[in-house]
Amino acid sequence: MDYDIPDDLLASLKLEEGYTDYIYQDTAEEKHATSGMGHKLSEAEKKVLGVREGGYIQFKIPNIGLRMVAVDTSGTPIQVGSETLTRWQKEDVQVAYANAINDAKALGTDNQKLINSLTHVNFQLGGSWNTKKTKFPTAWQALKDKDWEKAKDNLKYAKPAISKAVKDTSDWFKTTPSRVNNFISAITEYGNLYDKQSMDPDTHVVEKKANN
Repeated sequence: MDYDIPDDLLASLKLEEGYTDYIYQDTAEEKHATSGMGHKLSEAEKKVLGVREGGYIQFKIPNIGLRMVAVDTSGTPIQVGSETLTRWQKEDVQVAYANAINDAKALGTDNQKLINSLTHVNFQLGGSWNTKKTKFPTAWQALKDKDWEKAKDNLKYAKPAISKAVKDTSDWFKTTPSRVNNFISAITEYGNLYDKQSMDPDTHVVEKKANN
């Protein structure tokens, strides 16, 4: 199923992820071959495009900056065609958006702003960001429990009970603090709305009618 992606969501993803037709190593520990709007190339895609192990040079990508960029056998930076980039973007956003909708359903909401924020999280961290195999199962459980402060602390800090006082932040926050803060802001906004509606259920009805 293809979802109708909101224009403002797509624009914010492009701004946050950046966009380029060059193939470069991302800043994650695994150093994935990446292009387009943060698309991580599969082994098959790397083979088709001629990306070789160790075949990278330092190169300044416009609007992104200095990165290790994949080059062909002649040493020329490899660029990806616009048709391929557009296809990758559509496929990747669709996957992230579908995962975000599933996350929202698990939280018992269809709040569009929260879905948009969850799309950013799923796009960057992958669909398993909230499972026991990753670092944020506690934050996810706190969201399901409507414990907003605990969720935010577990996203920002490595071990909140110990490290919050000394500001020992999570690896995610160390790498991309603005993205964590954006998610925390979305949780705060949604949490305030949820708590307000819980205290005054008629507010939800009024707001829903106003938006129709």
